[in-house]
Amino acid sequence: MISPPQGLPLTQLKPYLMRTRISALLLIVVSMLLSGCGDSNFASPPLVGQVSSVNGGLTSLNGGSLTHPTTGHSVTFSNNSLNSDTRATLSLLANHFPVTIHPEFLPVGQAMTVELGGAALTGEVRASIPFQATPQSTQQSALRMYWMLPSGFLYPLITTFDSQTQQYTGVVPAGLVSQLSAENEFDGSSVTFGLLNESTYLSRPAHVDWPSYNLYVYENGKFVKYLDQGQPVSGRTLPDVGNRPFMVVHGLGSNIPNFNSTVQGVLGSQSYTTVLGFEYDTLSGITTTGPRLRQAYNLVEQNTGRDWHHLAHSMGCLISRQGIETGGAMPYQSNNVVLAAGPHIGSPIINALQANEGVFTQFITALVINNLMDFKNADGTPCKVSLNDQGFIDLANGSSALAALNANAASNHPKETYRTLGGNNRGLIFAAVNYIVGVNLDDGFVNLVSANPGNLIGSTESQAVPDNHLNITTDATNGLRVILEYLAK
Repeated sequence: MISPPQGLPLTQLKPYLMRTRISALLLIVVSMLLSGCGDSNFASPPLVGQVSSVNGGLTSLNGGSLTHPTTGHSVTFSNNSLNSDTRATLSLLANHFPVTIHPEFLPVGQAMTVELGGAALTGEVRASIPFQATPQSTQQSALRMYWMLPSGFLYPLITTFDSQTQQYTGVVPAGLVSQLSAENEFDGSSVTFGLLNESTYLSRPAHVDWPSYNLYVYENGKFVKYLDQGQPVSGRTLPDVGNRPFMVVHGLGSNIPNFNSTVQGVLGSQSYTTVLGFEYDTLSGITTTGPRLRQAYNLVEQNTGRDWHHLAHSMGCLISRQGIETGGAMPYQSNNVVLAAGPHIGSPIINALQANEGVFTQFITALVINNLMDFKNADGTPCKVSLNDQGFIDLANGSSALAALNANAASNHPKETYRTLGGNNRGLIFAAVNYIVGVNLDDGFVNLVSANPGNLIGSTESQAVPDNHLNITTDATNGLRVILEYLAK
């Protein structure tokens, strides 16, 4: 109970009590906010107070800084980092990043955005967000600053922590901004930053090689699993594949359900008696997984006179070739095989990653948080990734696995007709991914010379399409259109 001061005149008693009640109410609200909001491993976000945004002048020549007066959030633009003078606004975001975040990355603190008032970002910008991790000794390393690109892509920044100011700082380098601007898709009229807790992601279990493979059948608009690690799923019996069967093989860090939309596009123009999906451990080597594709074909094909159709993407192209080209004749009369964005002679992105563990970690994090790729153990549990995983080793230019696969490859598939296509437009997202690694590739992951390797593998046709590495199998105007043309032959 709070008592009024002794001797307070009656005329001032009512206003005093009103002020006291308001103060007490504010104290209760603040106490509630500080006592358990957000992630239980961290202190609550700093309070915004009465000021939620701040304005300030920035110049194209000298840049400038904006600092939130209540919380200390700040953004500093370097010299020549803006294309014009402007009056900018820094605002705190009540709901953190305005995009869906991968469940293993937990928002902490408060995100902020800076509207540049008609100017555009052209150079380096440094962002600082105050946040006190609890306990500091175990939690600071699990926090990372992210920059949200206009497309919603979350770019992981190299993050430092100042123990004196309790601030985390991330820098968007000028080179990254320049690389994004060169894609003609970058709108630098605003910048948005936020802190994410990566402790759940970092605690993933180690990768364990799958003992076998999964096989799906496309039914009622989606892929349904029929074999789980080589064993029949209870209550499901593989159907007779019919006279016009179709096999799909996914790429690195992907899975068969990701190809639902692709198959819908294929079935919109062509009919197949059965559509099958082969799912494998993309962190295992191609010499381990390729023979399992052959096992799947032998399991489902009982009539060797059938004509098959086959679509493989990225690493799946190598898995398909390993299964088809080694181990004797395949169990069918013929197969029209479409190989999309395959790294047939390897990817220089892997060679670059092998030289720097820190860059590799940043690269994988960017792929996972943006749902571009992910990696799982046989039980479906997300797992850690290592440069020492055989799947990555095999994808490098000059790998022994690729050298063996490509030796006399053109004559190693007499029952199959290969047709290839590759992308030559990496786009904004893969431009950002390429900057992490320090390479520039045609589709963001594979160069055209690797996707369309001439006579090396004995392909009948090859085309280049304006797509990046992932949308080449879904872009109805470009990549998917060519796939449909190829499959119809």
